Amino acid sequence: MSERTRREWLATVGAIGVAGCSSASNGSESDDEPTIDTTSPDGWPVAGRDVTNTRHSPADGPKNDVEPRWTFDGVSLEFDDPALAVADGAAYVGTESGQVRELDSKTGDGSTLVDLNDGEHRSDDVPIRAVTAAGDRLYLVSDGVYAVDAATGEELWTFEETALESGSGIETPAVVTDGTVYAGGYGLYAIDAASGEERWHFETETLPETADGFDGSVGWLVSSAPAVARGTVVFNTALSILYTVDVETGEEAWSLEGAGRLRGTPAVDVDAIYQAEDGGVSAIDLETGERRWRTEMSELFVRGSPTVANDTVYIVGGPLVGFDAETGEERWHVDPDSEYERTVTFGRTSPIATDETVYVAEDDRSAVFAVSVADETVRWSTEPTDGIGTHGGLALADGLVYAIRGDGTLVALEEG
Repeated sequence: MSERTRREWLATVGAIGVAGCSSASNGSESDDEPTIDTTSPDGWPVAGRDVTNTRHSPADGPKNDVEPRWTFDGVSLEFDDPALAVADGAAYVGTESGQVRELDSKTGDGSTLVDLNDGEHRSDDVPIRAVTAAGDRLYLVSDGVYAVDAATGEELWTFEETALESGSGIETPAVVTDGTVYAGGYGLYAIDAASGEERWHFETETLPETADGFDGSVGWLVSSAPAVARGTVVFNTALSILYTVDVETGEEAWSLEGAGRLRGTPAVDVDAIYQAEDGGVSAIDLETGERRWRTEMSELFVRGSPTVANDTVYIVGGPLVGFDAETGEERWHVDPDSEYERTVTFGRTSPIATDETVYVAEDDRSAVFAVSVADETVRWSTEPTDGIGTHGGLALADGLVYAIRGDGTLVALEEG
């Protein structure tokens, strides 16, 4: 099997992994229960597109000038990724007021599917911070993790963080694969997708007693969405430590302190972890924890996550840069200042990629750019006055690029 074929096969497995909690394995009463097709290339079922956080979509996106098809107000701005899952032509959008709206991806029309404030155990409007689609369920992150029926919105179970008696809530989007939900708070939790029961809790390293913010009892916050690959969960913490943990036992395989401050979420491709750091990105062996290469680019100010597509690792930190996934050599560099006669800075948002195009949002002027992979030219950009992309990441599904304005408006951009 060639390396490229092997990569494509593993990518397919990763996409299928999102749907690993199917009607037969997640406790549904009937095998005829309708399920969400999260294996389709046209969807975006989880924050990083797949369970390995590559942010790579095999489907095409807009290549020419775009315009808004529809907008939706009130989207949660809690995480850098949109509180959004798209599957089977439906966009499930989490709001600041604790609801999930089910919208037709073609029209933006829809209705409220879930309102967590209807539950007796919630008294305040707590935002839906992330939405993940898997099997016949949606898994929501709010003040805990909620499993709801994707067809009816019925609440099936709730998981609250157990490391602190006060309960501070889950701090990362949830990733679902092979009947298990992985989410981070004070440590990483593995939760049975069928019942909501805790399978294991991995305690991360604590702060030294002399450090500001020491609480004396629990590990430090998991700061990234987990990536799951080859029986391993990969994640990082606010102390800039990268961990790998066995999916079955919850035991640590290895951990590694970042050479610089760790940024965004790790992405896994084949047998390598790609982790953004101050000044660039590192490639780390998934099995051993050995650092294979690290970029040294002092001009890069990185805040987002890496994107991995077709043997290239894309990162933003001023310009948009692509590195060879095997060697770390720079093979791609886009800095569109000269074309636009103004300073264009990419750095806050994580790029997303198809086989032909990389999409990224500008930091200050709120424009979204589409860049050709083949020749590094800008295919299109939105007008800065559109106010698009000022907060968080992007998503791509059903031929639309989804971006969020700083006021919490979700914009679905179509080629037109």
